[in-house]
Amino acid sequence: TDVDYGTWLNVGHATGKTSVAQQIAARLGMQCYSETCSERTEFLDLFGYNIPCAGGKMKFVHGGLYLAMQNGGICILNEVDAMSPSELIKLNELLGGKPVYVPQTESWLNPHKNFRLIVTSNTNGTGEDPRYIGTGQLNAAFKDRFMKTYVDYLPQEIEVEYLNGILGKYFDKSNPHYSSVREKQYKALIVMIVKVANALRKAAVSMSGGMTPPSIRATKRWLELTLKGTSTNGMSGTRSAFLKAYAYDLSEHEQNAAIEVCIEHFGSDF
Repeated sequence: TDVDYGTWLNVGHATGKTSVAQQIAARLGMQCYSETCSERTEFLDLFGYNIPCAGGKMKFVHGGLYLAMQNGGICILNEVDAMSPSELIKLNELLGGKPVYVPQTESWLNPHKNFRLIVTSNTNGTGEDPRYIGTGQLNAAFKDRFMKTYVDYLPQEIEVEYLNGILGKYFDKSNPHYSSVREKQYKALIVMIVKVANALRKAAVSMSGGMTPPSIRATKRWLELTLKGTSTNGMSGTRSAFLKAYAYDLSEHEQNAAIEVCIEHFGSDF
């Protein structure tokens, strides 16, 4: 059906926002294009750019927004709150289904009936979260063009299943060190990693955004570094991997608090 608004995925830190949008496109059988915004991104950059070719000629490379509008599909604009509000406001008419003039091609581009726009951000466009440097307050008229959806972290059982899949890439029956006992130990470790991550995520919420919670990428790194045995002298392999994967990014106070949470789950040997 025709819609005159986009979808805004407002998310917690690294919850897999782009993956969510890509999975939506896959399930709908739609093409998916992705662009990442920054403070230097201009409205016209989203349609494409010219690159020099042999013989001094220029070639226009179509951007994700152009292709989604031309052919139908979903265009994802990641980190939309990092882009200038004065540039984003130019998307307002486009979301209403109106044609856009593209100077690079010297032509008007009419939105395909199956064109959809999804934007993602770590903030809600208020510019109030100090953790995300480079993000700012967005125009209310722009934000009003979107249906807002909050994307939370994966349910525990799904995140465990995801990490079990990572484990399978490193430690299966073809591994010379494989044993069913060690596999069970690693799977028990995965459950504990996710429990610790969720405990820290809850703690971050209670601190009103003062601490950056562990992302899904961080739990993956924690597991991989443990499996690779990248330990530090005087530390358990699990603790060393935890610090390198996540905790070294925290302040000293936050790091100590995070380690205490780990000790509560893993025991004093952590």
